[in-house]
Amino acid sequence: MCNQDGGICREETELKFYPRYNENEWPAEWIEEVGNYMHHSYRIISDYTPLSGLPEIIFVQKEYTVETLERVNLPEWVSAFTIEGTIYALFNDKNARWRSVIDHEMFHAGVNMFLGSKDDLPVWFNESIAYFVGNNYAVDAWSLCHYVVEHFNTVSGWIEKDHVLSHEHIGYEIVKSLGEYICKTYGANKIKCLIEEMKKANYFNTALHKVFNIDVPTLVKGWRDNLLQICYT
Repeated sequence: MCNQDGGICREETELKFYPRYNENEWPAEWIEEVGNYMHHSYRIISDYTPLSGLPEIIFVQKEYTVETLERVNLPEWVSAFTIEGTIYALFNDKNARWRSVIDHEMFHAGVNMFLGSKDDLPVWFNESIAYFVGNNYAVDAWSLCHYVVEHFNTVSGWIEKDHVLSHEHIGYEIVKSLGEYICKTYGANKIKCLIEEMKKANYFNTALHKVFNIDVPTLVKGWRDNLLQICYT
């Protein structure tokens, strides 16, 4: 059912549309499927971060996507983003990976809703876990391994300074690979505990040391060594 403000309510999920709902762009059956999937995604993501409820999701009509992305200074290839716990969706049923996108953004929304003003989680860590839970972490491990080994000090510096994603393609390859390593090595529960600790400590390094019992340089070396093992065994 559509509300006067362009929203569709179904149980606890409210899907909104900008500037208004258009069935030609978002078929009603698909919107129903999205609403159902939000609950499934909630169950997945709540293993990785505390979630107090389903985030709001606003679908942006295609003709407004470029304008919307320019306002938040994001590139045109972005299909969704999250601000202050609200997901802005720039896709429709033609995007074959829409479930992955929802999972990815659900993680960002959950972190933001839980940490609020204390959301100082490094971008590289936040994105790495989001890519993993969104099942979008495949990389060219061989090429990445060679790059990381050859430029290890540089890559370590990017991570330490949280500048990884400013380095175009290779930055996203690094982040995806880090996400797979962290999630498979330490598991969902430790990641969730780290985010909970962030609310108390407000410092990523402090929370990382307390929950994972390591620091960032040790984590990065472990990731590099794991890459080497994958490539040479």
